[in-house]
Amino acid sequence: MGEMAQYYADLLLAARPDAGVPFQLGGYSEGGLIAYEVARRLQLADHQVGSIVMLDTPYLYGGEPIRTTPTPGSCATRWSTPIC
Repeated sequence: MGEMAQYYADLLLAARPDAGVPFQLGGYSEGGLIAYEVARRLQLADHQVGSIVMLDTPYLYGGEPIRTTPTPGSCATRWSTPIC
C-alpha cells in the first residue's frame, strides 16, 4: 500500500496547478486507507491537506488501529485539522 500511496502522491503533486490550494482527498473501502496514507505523505512533505473523506473504510491500517495521536514518523489528521 505504501508504494501505491507514494505513486498517487507523486501524481497529485505533478498535476497540481496551484501550490497554495490544499488537497481534498477521498476514497471508498480500501481506497480510504490509501487516501489516508497519501494525505500523511503529503503532510510529511509540507503540503496542505484540507480534508480526507473515507467511505466504508476498514478500521485497521497496516494491521494496527488508526491512531488519533501522532507516533514518531507519522502524522494523523482529524476533521481536517493536523494533530501533529
